[in-house]
Amino acid sequence: MLEGQVPTQPAQRIIQPIYESKGWMKFLGILSIVYGVLAALTIVGLVFAWLPIWIGVLLTKSAKKAEEAHRDGNEADAVESLSRIKTMFTIYGVMSIIGLVMTVLYLVVIIGVIASGGFEEFTRTLG
Repeated sequence: MLEGQVPTQPAQRIIQPIYESKGWMKFLGILSIVYGVLAALTIVGLVFAWLPIWIGVLLTKSAKKAEEAHRDGNEADAVESLSRIKTMFTIYGVMSIIGLVMTVLYLVVIIGVIASGGFEEFTRTLG
């Protein structure tokens, strides 16, 4: 399909919004991969570096499949592109839940230390 031509097949119409954002998807995918590689250079980051790399690969492959679906009108490519985006959202969702739980646990510990007077003892040993 030529650039600027109106999509005629159902797969082309469905994938059109993703196709139009393929540049941003590729950019964010590459940025995510670079972030993951840089995170892998640290000890703590090494544990979690595979997640942004995985997300980056999903985004770049989704953009490629969206291009193919838009060009050829292939429904299977459109479904694969959208499936990769679904997986990316699932990963982000699980990471967000874990982050929220860790934040709440951290706050509970901090509040517990302050409420028990342990903070005064801790600051007294520092000074």
